[in-house]
Formats: sequence, structure tokens, C-alpha cells
Amino acid sequence: MMKRKTSYAGKLLRINLSDGNVTKEEFDPLFVSLFLGGRGFGSKILYDEVPPKTSPFDEANKIILTPGALLGTGVPAASRTTLTTKSALTEMHGDGHASGTWGASLKYAGYDCLIIEGKAEKPVYIWIDDDKVEIRDASHLWGKTTSVTDRLLKEELGDLEVSTVCIGPAGEKRVRLAAVMHDGSDKGVNARCGVGAVMGSKNLKALAARGTKDLGLVDREGYEKAYQEYLETIAADP
Repeated sequence: MMKRKTSYAGKLLRINLSDGNVTKEEFDPLFVSLFLGGRGFGSKILYDEVPPKTSPFDEANKIILTPGALLGTGVPAASRTTLTTKSALTEMHGDGHASGTWGASLKYAGYDCLIIEGKAEKPVYIWIDDDKVEIRDASHLWGKTTSVTDRLLKEELGDLEVSTVCIGPAGEKRVRLAAVMHDGSDKGVNARCGVGAVMGSKNLKALAARGTKDLGLVDREGYEKAYQEYLETIAADP
């Protein structure tokens, strides 16, 4: 079991769209030290859990969202969240990387990784609100653009600060280069490998997250010193 006071939240969230099962798993400290976060987590989990000959649109394919190790700490240039899956475009390992607030919201909710399995029978979205995790109907959002979906979700959830990840009509129709948009369109985009088409194949319209927990730091004084040195280096040699 991981100690809580690190830049890691310490848990993995697994959601099965086929049966609605939600599980929360503790991260193995050795796994964390070897693969760090972001692309490392996503690539290792895809390798371990998705058979090589799985088609991108098979129910056995998985969507893995992993914030970077320093995301949420305030460190500059550490805002990326990786979405890893079997690529709809190449039918091999695929990932896309996006900036924005969604990865930080996932970590503040208590999770370093989200694994989405199976396929929903009808359009759904996932709502993560700290310890509360729900799979909700998204029929009213299906066919909407990403900017409209983002706005409607924030209105429905009653919080304009909620972070969203969603697909538009291209993803719904499994266009093999469809992207995944963060907060509608202006915050970030997982643009590579047709990851939006894989979301569409699972009838997954969107993800929404809100987190209020503190990550904490093992050595705050050391962090602040390194942070200041980092800023000075950037300012001296932009």
C-alpha cells in the first residue's frame, strides 16, 4: 500500500461499462517506482491487460487515463494527461496527451489512473466526485458537439469548475482519427491515434471529474526550493 503523503493519490479506479462494476485498487509502490505515471502507467497496463490481437473496437479493449507524476503539484510544464488504448488508426499501441484540468481533478479525487473496460448498452458518461463514482445516461448528449456537451454537463452537474473529457459526432461514428476534447475544446485534446473512436465504440460520451482532496508532499521545504530553482532556470534561459 502506498503512503498517502506523496504527489501520487495512491489508487487506481476501474470501471466496467458492461456490468456497471466500479472497483478501487491500491497501487503497488514497486509499480509506481518503475513506471512513474502518465505514459508509463498507461503503456504497462495496456501491455498486461489487453491481448495483442484485440481489435480497437472490441469490448476487450480498454481506455486508460493517467495523469503525469507531477500533475497537480503546481510544477510548470507538468500538466499532461495520457489516454492509452489500442489505436483505432494503427490497430497497435496508441496514446494521446492533453493539457488541461481533468488529470488534476482525477488526482484530487483520489486516483492516479482510470481504467475503463467493457461496453455500455447505450450512451453513458462517467461522473467522478471524490469518492462517489457513477455511470450516468448520456442519451441527451449523444450527437452533440464537444463544446455543447461540456456546457450541458457543467449545467447538469451544477458546477462550472467541473473538468470534462468528451467526444463529438466523429468519435460517436468511430471515425478512426477522432480526438478526445478536454473542457469542450479550449483546454486540451488527446488528438493522436483515434482515441475518440474507441470511446465511441464503448458508447462512452464523456467523463466528468471533481476532486477536493489534497495530494500532500513528503518534503514541502525541498519541493519549494526545487520549484524556485526551476522557475529561475526557465526565466534565465527561456
